Amino acid sequence: MDRAIHHEPFHKDRTFNNFLTLAFQLFEIKSKSSIHILKHFLVFSHVGFMKVSFERKNGEGFVSNIDGKDVIRIDDHYTNKPNLLSPTDYLLFAFGGCSGSDILNILEKMRQMPERYECELTGERREEFPKIFKFVNAHYKVWGNTKPENLKKAINLSLSKYCHVGITLIRAGVDVTYTYSINGKTIESDQHPDQPPALS
Repeated sequence: MDRAIHHEPFHKDRTFNNFLTLAFQLFEIKSKSSIHILKHFLVFSHVGFMKVSFERKNGEGFVSNIDGKDVIRIDDHYTNKPNLLSPTDYLLFAFGGCSGSDILNILEKMRQMPERYECELTGERREEFPKIFKFVNAHYKVWGNTKPENLKKAINLSLSKYCHVGITLIRAGVDVTYTYSINGKTIESDQHPDQPPALS
């Protein structure tokens, strides 16, 4: 079945790829293992070399300045604007957006496209510096006639094979799990995806 699904990785609109790169730049992951993971990030992104840029503006936080892309603003801890999202908020968005695109793509190939789709990400960070995530859970919510076994397979394929953001988190040692529900009913919760393939 895997071979029959010609999956198009999420990169035509690179917004979430840009979010991820900005998040890692600002989050300052310093461990040797994390640096090793980041060196291999481009292998999973399937987009080759990437570059983003931003500047700090008084009263606005960190502001992206990428030609042809929407402007995003990130909390710099000095601006004191509670409406600004933090780098780790964007990291969760990146994970949800990357895996969500995979899941919907796979379900469409299965002719199981839901009528409605939502995703909720929760995580807890460690208290000691650099305060990396202890765990992250992605709750995928769909409405319609999608079969539970097909939704589970799509999620697992994304988190173990296609989603470069999720796989980056897993390889960095974050306990990544998923929950899924259909038409408001939780089917399974806190499930671990299959282990991604070994780095070459």
